[in-house]
Amino acid sequence: MDVPTPEQLGLQIAQARERRGMTQEALAHSIELERSTISKIESGARKVSAIELSKIARALHTSMASFFRSPAPAIVSHRAEQGEEADSVVDMRLERLDGFITLIRRIGSLKGGVLPSPWERPDTVGEAENMGSRLRSHLGLDGAEPLTDIAGRAAEFLGCYIFSAELGEDTADAGSMLLDEATAVAVVNASRKPGRRRLSAVHELGHALVQDEYTVDWRTATRDDGLESRLDRFARAVLLPAAELGRSFPESEAREGLRNACVRIGSRFRVDMTTLAIRLVRDLSLTGVDSFDTIRQIRTTKSDFIRLNLVNPPEEFAGVTQPLLYQQAVLRLFEGERISAQRAVELLEGTVDFEDLPPRPEGRAEDIWDFIS
Repeated sequence: MDVPTPEQLGLQIAQARERRGMTQEALAHSIELERSTISKIESGARKVSAIELSKIARALHTSMASFFRSPAPAIVSHRAEQGEEADSVVDMRLERLDGFITLIRRIGSLKGGVLPSPWERPDTVGEAENMGSRLRSHLGLDGAEPLTDIAGRAAEFLGCYIFSAELGEDTADAGSMLLDEATAVAVVNASRKPGRRRLSAVHELGHALVQDEYTVDWRTATRDDGLESRLDRFARAVLLPAAELGRSFPESEAREGLRNACVRIGSRFRVDMTTLAIRLVRDLSLTGVDSFDTIRQIRTTKSDFIRLNLVNPPEEFAGVTQPLLYQQAVLRLFEGERISAQRAVELLEGTVDFEDLPPRPEGRAEDIWDFIS
């Protein structure tokens, strides 16, 4: 977008406020202005000062730059299709991340992988299983290896940048969008439990691989049919490889009982018990249907980790998280003096504070010749 007119800027502010679910009255109160002033700003009848715009952006949990940038076509299309049913929190979050990545790529680079040519959409559960096996191979996983560091592998091997943030209990599990044919961005709702966050992240990788332009997923692991259900099956196949479960689960159950076997496998592959129950009972029929609710209700305790000599790994997608390759790209821009400290901290979203930023290299007197020779 070129420099917007007051009317265009006012419309951007109004749309951002509506997506946030705020009234003009609430926005005015939060930044200590009159409601009539907000009304005039949004209609273009009154210009907004830089300080006022900064306060408005902060109140709407967005950046000032977002008011001067046209949304990505995928976002525009999604909003037009969904209308009132669009998840405004995920919608705004993806728009914000689109702006961040677009900025970095415009003045720097992201050293990640690229999306492969679009994969065929799975039309059957068998195709979903095969798609899961194919992704495991693409990520360099052997048949028994658990998938760890999902965000890191997704960025390195697929050019899909997965972020997380606390989006609230009444918001979708995750969402994703294509930035172009080689890159995708996804956000995972950190308000969910750890296993469900991991399942949601891999589900979004499925959307990226079939190159869905934009998607918001409300409840992963609870659907019964259609593409979303098959992508859930794909995600379970990635996280819980069928051949390894078929080998290890029956042995473990026979040796130490259902509960201990489930705790051991759930811990090893970092999945929640609902996901494990669906995989063992419904997907692979490795235990009786009467075990489904029993498995779902298992709660792993600290004593389980002690008794069974298990490792309790760090949680993925807890709070605000960002892919390492993205963070490194931001710090390169800062050290190269392409962005300010304030912009670096904004792009890193609190994962790095001002005092944690690296020192910039001191220039040498003879460096001036680089600019005039």
